[in-house]
Amino acid sequence: MAETLPGFQVDSWLAVLAPARTPATIIRKLNTEFVGVLRAPEVKALLETTGVEAVGSSPERLGELMRGGAEALGADRQAAVAIRATR
Repeated sequence: MAETLPGFQVDSWLAVLAPARTPATIIRKLNTEFVGVLRAPEVKALLETTGVEAVGSSPERLGELMRGGAEALGADRQAAVAIRATR
């Protein structure tokens, strides 16, 4: 995208979320299991065949990513509207 529209970046990600107030011990256990699966060589290889880079991280890192994405969304949405309006 940056080659066509300088300054633009396209990212996508997937996350597993638990209901609010899920105990931290359960969140940690789920996170450990999911990250373990994503790092398994056969899963990693399978995902790479579809162009997906599996990156397992912490619940805290996901929170940072989600907060950052929400902050950037306003500017991105404004830019997308401006691009559509000029076509």
